[in-house]
Amino acid sequence: MEPKPIDLTENNSQVARASYEKWIKASRLSLMMFKRSIAKNIRGSILANENAKAYLKSVEQQFQASGKALAATLTAKSSSMKYDGSSGIREHIMEIRDIVAANSIL
Repeated sequence: MEPKPIDLTENNSQVARASYEKWIKASRLSLMMFKRSIAKNIRGSILANENAKAYLKSVEQQFQASGKALAATLTAKSSSMKYDGSSGIREHIMEIRDIVAANSIL
């Protein structure tokens, strides 16, 4: 959650070095947990990053694009649906309502 501290130089204090090392370790552990908790087929489509914060940003961007594509698909499906006469009209209306509700969440 904290931004990456500035890179270390020769003049940094021991406290600054300890803080930097602590942040690097926490980021590495978080990144490892994130990667392990995401399905392998999704993991491959997310850009590799060196820290956890950048990795989460890549995950967010990946799913924003997916959400827009899904919204377009649902809109097209709901506007082109026609009653086929084989099932009840109630089921048809409920199906359209579910598609519109899913689209409004995105």
